[in-house]
Amino acid sequence: IAAEGSSVGDHVVMFRTLHYKADFPDDMHAFERVVLTKNVENDKDKSLALMRAEMLGGEFSCGIFIGGMEGVELEFTMFRSLQPQCPAYPIPTTGAAASRIYEANSTIFENFPDLVSELTYLYLMRRLLAS
Repeated sequence: IAAEGSSVGDHVVMFRTLHYKADFPDDMHAFERVVLTKNVENDKDKSLALMRAEMLGGEFSCGIFIGGMEGVELEFTMFRSLQPQCPAYPIPTTGAAASRIYEANSTIFENFPDLVSELTYLYLMRRLLAS
């Protein structure tokens, strides 16, 4: 949670690899802090590996994982390895990879029972509305 008087950019950073520069969304400029990493040898896997290393190698108070595809699952695993003392929270209400992480890690919220009940409610509502 951001401290009163601090900007979102002090706490939230978007990372993008220049490998996908042609596909950057038009609204990316709305983020206060965007870090662009190199396009390594025009190779997708190498470029993503560099971006993830830079993204997950810094200091964290926690990791929050929302939505995504298979890359989010890899980033969650990398985060747990690189930041073993930091809490990591997959937010399942958006579905996709974060939902799979949440379902596969049932002990993830043991120390935060209030957060569990709120997220469980949102998760169940999403599933109910989807059916």
